[in-house]
Amino acid sequence: MGSYGRVTIRDVAKAAGVSPATVSRSLSQPGRVNAQTASHVRKVAKDLGYYAESVNVRDDDALKGTIMTVTPGLQLSVFTEFIYGMQTVCLSKDFCLITSITNDQSGMERAIIKRLEPHVDGLILPAPRLSNVSLHKASQIVPTVMINRVTEGIPSVVCDEHDAIDAAVQRLRELGHTSLTYLAGPKDSWQNGIRWQTLQSVCRAIGMRVRHTEPRSPIRKAELAVTFQEFLHTPTTAVITFNDGMAIQLMKYLAARNIDVPRQVSIISIDNDPESKRTNPPLSCISIPRYEMGAAAARLLIGRILHTTSDTPSPVIMNASFIERDSTGPARNPDDHRP
Repeated sequence: MGSYGRVTIRDVAKAAGVSPATVSRSLSQPGRVNAQTASHVRKVAKDLGYYAESVNVRDDDALKGTIMTVTPGLQLSVFTEFIYGMQTVCLSKDFCLITSITNDQSGMERAIIKRLEPHVDGLILPAPRLSNVSLHKASQIVPTVMINRVTEGIPSVVCDEHDAIDAAVQRLRELGHTSLTYLAGPKDSWQNGIRWQTLQSVCRAIGMRVRHTEPRSPIRKAELAVTFQEFLHTPTTAVITFNDGMAIQLMKYLAARNIDVPRQVSIISIDNDPESKRTNPPLSCISIPRYEMGAAAARLLIGRILHTTSDTPSPVIMNASFIERDSTGPARNPDDHRP
């Protein structure tokens, strides 16, 4: 509560799970807020004993017409596909999309958001690395939607990868593999943790051994080299990588050491960007519907900006799929040399 025990608009916002601006609109301009949200906010305010005061709320007539997305980088098409999906929807709704790049640094991500959010109508954050506290602070200033990250109270679009990972592991088992290594991504990546948990569960169910390398950046060459060395120190016949870029670099690393894919090591990557089809051999992938996810995130955000959707909907769920190509094959013969 505020000073002297008085209930403030922020108390109501916290209890209702919405922004202070939405509380103000719900109480003073309910026609400009989703009816269900407005009703919920009024009930919470009444229960808390809140009495509305004059509050400065941004006038929708003064919307800037600009949405910002903040991404770790554009080296891989995973983020460009997200952006293409966002851009298509933004242009159709007369919004301009601007993109900022963090170079996979959470500190830069935080600084960019803090500096630019007062100048945009909303944020789309693909795979953000920020803490829940930082994300909630951002969402209290402007409407925010995340991709592939779930934090209570902030709308998101996520990909359910469980069935696709299960199909990939089952296929490896059919090919005679009894153990695999997960080449992990960044330690502060929400997706990285979910993928490892899913792999553990799926492998446990069929009796396959699974281990993971230490979490590292998938776009920094020095860190990739350490990850690959760690794998070769205790190799397995099968590998699943955090993303396509890591798998592509792993194939080059193994080829330079005369280790054949898939005869000695089978590789499955996650993403399915265009490069995965052009490798030698083409990569088996867990395919993520990135364009569709970006478009869904933009629709969700614009709905919040224009007050046509709820502030705290359940995550929008999309499904991944397993695509088998030539980088997976039968487990190597015990007489083959170890990688």
